[in-house]
Amino acid sequence: MPPSPQHLAALIRQMRERRVKVVLVESWYPTDTPAAIARAAGARILVVPQSPGAAKGTETYVAHLDTVVRALADALAE
Repeated sequence: MPPSPQHLAALIRQMRERRVKVVLVESWYPTDTPAAIARAAGARILVVPQSPGAAKGTETYVAHLDTVVRALADALAE
């Protein structure tokens, strides 16, 4: 069930207040709604692989975590 417009408005308000910079989305989910929320809140969207092996170089659990953490660190540094 998708979130209500009121819920999305409250979420965007909270994100602005807390200065959220990045919205994480697992690669198997559609990005339309998260991208719109990120834009409205002044954040950026970061699509990450959902599990080990979902992207090249993430074949092990540790490699998967390294990829996600590195991508998040890079996104926050921008």
